[in-house]
Amino acid sequence: MTHPTHTADQLAAAIRDAASVITTAARERSTPVLDSSGLPWIEAQCAQLRDAYLTGHARECAHIARTTSPTVMYAAAWRPGHLYCAPCAAVAFLDATEDNTCDRCRRTTEDITTGSVCFGPVVFAFGLCPPCADETGVANAPAKSPRR
Repeated sequence: MTHPTHTADQLAAAIRDAASVITTAARERSTPVLDSSGLPWIEAQCAQLRDAYLTGHARECAHIARTTSPTVMYAAAWRPGHLYCAPCAAVAFLDATEDNTCDRCRRTTEDITTGSVCFGPVVFAFGLCPPCADETGVANAPAKSPRR
């Protein structure tokens, strides 16, 4: 049996690691780390994923499903209810059609605003067309202050 303190420590480490993943990716892509608070569409997507996970309805890669320790998980708006480890996400997220499809309205365009946010140990990725980025507030969302 895992001791609750160990689990809490592992969860805290997974949350820190997820935040580090987001910060590193943003730095590499010269994009801001968004503050998702006040962005109802993003918050709703994350809440649905959280609820699916907590009720046992999330579809997890085999690696996430077998782990007994908290770990960083990856999710994408265009694959609702799915959670992946890093290697499986790298494969699952390779989809040229989805790279040019808005995750909200499903329009195809080459002008997609991509982003990712953390909620707990989950890195949640999304892509929005310009009208949806404007309507959801993502286009004008404040950047988070980087943690040092």
